Amino acid sequence: MNNYRRTRETYAAYRKAGYSKKFHAEHETEIRLHQTAKKYFDGLGYGKDNRLPPMQELRQEWAKLDADKRKLYSERKREKDKMAGLLTARKNVDSFLGASARTHRDHDMDGR
Repeated sequence: MNNYRRTRETYAAYRKAGYSKKFHAEHETEIRLHQTAKKYFDGLGYGKDNRLPPMQELRQEWAKLDADKRKLYSERKREKDKMAGLLTARKNVDSFLGASARTHRDHDMDGR
């Protein structure tokens, strides 16, 4: 978005100059950046009638999404810790039941 906004005036001047080859040669990098950015935004559906949202609006949306992401990460960490605890408990139960089964088997072999 910054490339588009930063090069918009140069591209407008290029159009006013009648797409002059000399102007294009002097500002080729800026013109290409602008055209690439425009093509990208057109692909997103921001054509002539649908204007790009203001930067302030995008920053607010970014802040909201970032806050949501942080909340989800903390929830994920809690769930991950919970899962680790459950896996530890499972291993302990499996270990206990395995030891119990071995004890019963040993008693059966001894004839007791």
